[in-house]
Amino acid sequence: MAELHTAALSYYPSLAELLTLPVFRGSRVLGGGAGLDAPVTGVNLSDTPEYYNWLSAGELMVTTCYAIRNDPEALTAFLPTLAEKGMAGLCLKPGQYLGEVPPSMAGQAEELGLPLVLLPEGVRFSDITKAVSDELLRRQTALLRSILTINEMLTRTIVEGADLEEIAGMVRDM
Repeated sequence: MAELHTAALSYYPSLAELLTLPVFRGSRVLGGGAGLDAPVTGVNLSDTPEYYNWLSAGELMVTTCYAIRNDPEALTAFLPTLAEKGMAGLCLKPGQYLGEVPPSMAGQAEELGLPLVLLPEGVRFSDITKAVSDELLRRQTALLRSILTINEMLTRTIVEGADLEEIAGMVRDM
C-alpha cells in the first residue's frame, strides 16, 4: 500500500506568512507583532466612517483611513474596534490622506497585540486582495487534494478486503 506524505497545512495563512509574499515587500510592522501568528481568513478594504459594520473576525483590514482622517476620536477608536471585532491585523497606507501614522496607533497596536503594518506607497490594494485570495485558494486546494488522497486510499483498502483493525490502524497513522 502506498504511504501518504502530506505537509501540515492550515486552511488559513498567518499574517506573518502573508508578509513574506512579494506584494508586501517593503512593508514594516509598526506594532502588535505578538499577533502575527493569527490566521487571516480574508481581506477587508474599507474606507467608510461606518467601517465597523462590515468587519468579520479573521480579516485583514487594508485602508488609507481616508474616511476618519480628520476625526481624532475615530482614529483613537480605530484599532480597539478592529481588535474587538477579532480582525487579524491592519495594513495601513497613510500617504496623502493621513500623512504620518499617529504614534499612538503603534502603541495601541502593541498593547492590543493587533499587528499594524505600514504599507509602501506604491502597493495597490487590488494586488493585496489578489495575493491573499490566491494564497487562501492555494491552501484550500492543497487540503482538498489531501482529503481526496486519503479518501481514495481508504476506499482502496476497504475494497481490497482490509479488516476493521487494519483500517483503524491506517487512520491512526494518518
